[in-house]
Amino acid sequence: MSALSKAIPSIKDPEFYGEKAYKDSDFVKINDGEFFDVKMQYPLLKMENAVPFCAVRQEVFEKLKIAQNILPQGYALRIWDGWRPFSLQRE
Repeated sequence: MSALSKAIPSIKDPEFYGEKAYKDSDFVKINDGEFFDVKMQYPLLKMENAVPFCAVRQEVFEKLKIAQNILPQGYALRIWDGWRPFSLQRE
């Protein structure tokens, strides 16, 4: 069986997020560069309420850094989207 045809393993459901304080955590701006390849799609699609930057919660940023460090040298995580204002969500 090739690496591409392996089944996705089953894992248990994550903890209930309602008990987490994510909604109160700080936002971190993610810049395009050496570690992350940021290509925000909503501004490219000329959406009226798009923001011209990528921001995520601190906890998400920490997980992205861990994932990035696992990648082979020369690779970067591409980020298509992050935080979206309610006006963009409605749009």
